[in-house]
Amino acid sequence: MFHYYCLLYSKSRKSIIPIAIFTYDTLRYNDHFSISFDEEEVIQYKYYPLHLKPLNWRNFIRKENPVSAVLLSKMGYNESEKVQVKLEFLRIMSKLKIDKEKQSFLLRLFEVYLKLTPEVEAKLIAEIKKDEETFDISSLPISFIEWGKEIGREEDEKAGWETSREQVALKMFKKTFLRK
Repeated sequence: MFHYYCLLYSKSRKSIIPIAIFTYDTLRYNDHFSISFDEEEVIQYKYYPLHLKPLNWRNFIRKENPVSAVLLSKMGYNESEKVQVKLEFLRIMSKLKIDKEKQSFLLRLFEVYLKLTPEVEAKLIAEIKKDEETFDISSLPISFIEWGKEIGREEDEKAGWETSREQVALKMFKKTFLRK
Protein backbone atom coordinates (compact mmCIF):
# COMPACT_ATOMS: atom_id res chain seq x y z
CA MET A 1 0.00 0.00 0.00
CA PHE A 2 2.76 2.40 0.92
CA HIS A 3 4.61 1.76 -2.33
CA TYR A 4 1.46 2.37 -4.43
CA TYR A 5 0.67 5.47 -2.42
CA CYS A 6 4.15 6.88 -3.06
CA LEU A 7 3.89 6.19 -6.79
CA LEU A 8 0.46 7.79 -7.07
CA TYR A 9 1.45 10.80 -5.00
CA SER A 10 4.66 11.23 -6.96
CA LYS A 11 2.74 11.23 -10.22
CA SER A 12 -0.26 13.38 -9.21
CA ARG A 13 1.04 15.52 -6.33
CA LYS A 14 -2.48 15.49 -4.92
CA SER A 15 -3.90 14.30 -1.63
CA ILE A 16 -4.88 10.67 -1.74
CA ILE A 17 -7.05 8.79 0.73
CA PRO A 18 -5.49 5.33 1.02
CA ILE A 19 -8.17 2.64 1.25
CA ALA A 20 -7.34 -1.07 1.17
CA ILE A 21 -10.21 -3.31 0.10
CA PHE A 22 -9.80 -6.77 1.62
CA THR A 23 -11.51 -9.72 0.00
CA TYR A 24 -10.17 -12.32 2.42
CA ASP A 25 -12.68 -14.62 4.05
CA THR A 26 -10.86 -14.14 7.34
CA LEU A 27 -10.55 -10.64 8.73
CA ARG A 28 -7.15 -8.99 8.91
CA TYR A 29 -6.83 -5.77 10.83
CA ASN A 30 -3.48 -4.45 9.79
CA ASP A 31 -3.98 -0.76 8.98
CA HIS A 32 -0.50 0.67 8.96
CA PHE A 33 3.04 0.38 7.71
CA SER A 34 6.15 1.77 9.34
CA ILE A 35 9.91 1.85 8.87
CA SER A 36 12.23 2.06 11.87
CA PHE A 37 15.95 2.45 12.40
CA ASP A 38 17.43 1.59 15.76
CA GLU A 39 13.97 1.55 17.31
CA GLU A 40 13.28 5.05 15.97
CA GLU A 41 10.21 5.13 13.72
CA VAL A 42 11.06 7.28 10.69
CA ILE A 43 8.04 6.56 8.49
CA GLN A 44 4.55 5.83 9.64
CA TYR A 45 1.90 5.22 7.01
CA LYS A 46 -1.75 4.54 7.86
CA TYR A 47 -4.44 3.33 5.49
CA TYR A 48 -8.11 2.59 5.90
CA PRO A 49 -9.03 -1.07 5.61
CA LEU A 50 -12.39 -2.04 4.13
CA HIS A 51 -13.23 -5.68 4.80
CA LEU A 52 -15.94 -6.89 2.43
CA LYS A 53 -16.88 -10.16 4.11
CA PRO A 54 -18.74 -8.66 7.11
CA LEU A 55 -20.71 -6.26 4.88
CA ASN A 56 -24.29 -7.17 4.01
CA TRP A 57 -24.63 -7.24 0.22
CA ARG A 58 -28.27 -6.11 0.45
CA ASN A 59 -27.14 -2.66 1.63
CA PHE A 60 -25.42 -2.08 -1.73
CA ILE A 61 -27.93 -3.29 -4.32
CA ARG A 62 -29.70 0.06 -4.68
CA LYS A 63 -26.49 1.83 -5.63
CA GLU A 64 -25.97 2.15 -9.36
CA ASN A 65 -22.23 1.92 -9.07
CA PRO A 66 -20.18 -0.63 -11.07
CA VAL A 67 -17.52 -0.96 -8.35
CA SER A 68 -19.96 -1.71 -5.54
CA ALA A 69 -21.81 -4.06 -7.91
CA VAL A 70 -18.66 -6.10 -8.54
CA LEU A 71 -17.75 -6.08 -4.84
CA LEU A 72 -21.10 -7.74 -4.03
CA SER A 73 -19.36 -10.96 -5.01
CA LYS A 74 -17.15 -10.85 -1.89
CA MET A 75 -19.60 -9.48 0.65
CA GLY A 76 -21.40 -11.53 3.28
CA TYR A 77 -23.87 -13.96 1.73
CA ASN A 78 -24.58 -17.64 2.16
CA GLU A 79 -24.76 -20.42 -0.44
CA SER A 80 -28.52 -20.13 -0.84
CA GLU A 81 -28.20 -16.40 -1.69
CA LYS A 82 -25.73 -16.78 -4.56
CA VAL A 83 -28.39 -16.66 -7.28
CA GLN A 84 -29.94 -13.54 -5.76
CA VAL A 85 -26.55 -11.82 -5.43
CA LYS A 86 -25.71 -12.44 -9.09
CA LEU A 87 -29.23 -11.47 -10.14
CA GLU A 88 -28.86 -8.15 -8.32
CA PHE A 89 -25.44 -7.64 -9.91
CA LEU A 90 -26.98 -8.16 -13.35
CA ARG A 91 -29.86 -5.84 -12.46
CA ILE A 92 -27.38 -3.08 -11.58
CA MET A 93 -25.42 -3.71 -14.79
CA SER A 94 -28.62 -3.45 -16.86
CA LYS A 95 -29.34 -0.01 -15.35
CA LEU A 96 -25.86 1.36 -15.98
CA LYS A 97 -25.13 2.98 -19.31
CA ILE A 98 -21.81 1.29 -20.02
CA ASP A 99 -20.65 -0.43 -23.17
CA LYS A 100 -20.59 -4.20 -23.68
CA GLU A 101 -16.81 -4.43 -23.34
CA LYS A 102 -16.84 -2.83 -19.88
CA GLN A 103 -19.86 -4.92 -18.87
CA SER A 104 -18.04 -8.05 -19.92
CA PHE A 105 -14.94 -7.04 -17.94
CA LEU A 106 -17.04 -6.36 -14.81
CA LEU A 107 -18.86 -9.68 -15.18
CA ARG A 108 -15.59 -11.59 -15.48
CA LEU A 109 -14.27 -9.80 -12.39
CA PHE A 110 -17.48 -10.57 -10.49
CA GLU A 111 -17.32 -14.23 -11.52
CA VAL A 112 -13.76 -14.59 -10.21
CA TYR A 113 -15.22 -14.50 -6.70
CA LEU A 114 -18.76 -15.77 -7.16
CA LYS A 115 -18.77 -18.91 -9.24
CA LEU A 116 -22.01 -20.75 -9.92
CA THR A 117 -22.34 -24.42 -10.78
CA PRO A 118 -24.22 -25.19 -14.02
CA GLU A 119 -27.26 -26.23 -11.95
CA VAL A 120 -27.27 -22.97 -9.98
CA GLU A 121 -26.63 -21.00 -13.19
CA ALA A 122 -29.76 -22.65 -14.64
CA LYS A 123 -31.74 -21.34 -11.65
CA LEU A 124 -30.36 -17.89 -12.36
CA ILE A 125 -31.45 -18.09 -16.01
CA ALA A 126 -34.93 -19.17 -14.90
CA GLU A 127 -35.11 -16.10 -12.65
CA ILE A 128 -33.99 -13.87 -15.50
CA LYS A 129 -36.67 -15.30 -17.78
CA LYS A 130 -39.33 -14.50 -15.14
CA ASP A 131 -38.33 -10.84 -15.19
CA GLU A 132 -38.13 -10.04 -18.90
CA GLU A 133 -39.05 -6.39 -18.29
CA THR A 134 -35.80 -5.80 -16.40
CA PHE A 135 -33.58 -8.14 -18.37
CA ASP A 136 -33.53 -7.52 -22.09
CA ILE A 137 -31.54 -10.50 -23.38
CA SER A 138 -29.52 -8.22 -25.66
CA SER A 139 -28.44 -6.15 -22.65
CA LEU A 140 -27.03 -9.11 -20.74
CA PRO A 141 -23.27 -9.56 -20.69
CA ILE A 142 -21.59 -11.59 -23.38
CA SER A 143 -21.28 -14.78 -21.29
CA PHE A 144 -25.08 -15.10 -21.36
CA ILE A 145 -25.16 -14.67 -25.12
CA GLU A 146 -22.57 -17.43 -25.41
CA TRP A 147 -24.65 -19.54 -23.01
CA GLY A 148 -27.68 -19.07 -25.27
CA LYS A 149 -25.67 -20.03 -28.35
CA GLU A 150 -24.45 -23.17 -26.56
CA ILE A 151 -28.02 -24.18 -25.70
CA GLY A 152 -29.04 -23.60 -29.32
CA ARG A 153 -26.22 -25.80 -30.59
CA GLU A 154 -27.16 -28.55 -28.11
CA GLU A 155 -30.79 -28.41 -29.23
CA ASP A 156 -29.73 -28.59 -32.87
CA GLU A 157 -27.61 -31.65 -32.10
CA LYS A 158 -30.51 -33.32 -30.27
CA ALA A 159 -32.79 -32.63 -33.22
CA GLY A 160 -30.19 -34.03 -35.59
CA TRP A 161 -29.66 -30.78 -37.44
CA GLU A 162 -26.29 -29.95 -38.78
CA THR A 163 -25.97 -26.30 -39.59
CA SER A 164 -22.83 -25.44 -41.44
CA ARG A 165 -21.86 -21.97 -42.54
CA GLU A 166 -22.64 -22.97 -46.10
CA GLN A 167 -26.17 -24.08 -45.14
CA VAL A 168 -26.80 -20.80 -43.31
CA ALA A 169 -25.48 -18.81 -46.27
CA LEU A 170 -27.65 -20.81 -48.67
CA LYS A 171 -30.77 -20.21 -46.52
CA MET A 172 -30.01 -16.49 -46.37
CA PHE A 173 -29.42 -16.36 -50.12
CA LYS A 174 -32.72 -18.14 -50.85
CA LYS A 175 -34.60 -15.92 -48.43
CA THR A 176 -33.14 -12.73 -49.88
CA PHE A 177 -32.99 -13.41 -53.63
CA LEU A 178 -35.57 -16.08 -54.33
CA ARG A 179 -38.58 -14.31 -52.89
CA LYS A 180 -41.73 -14.45 -54.96
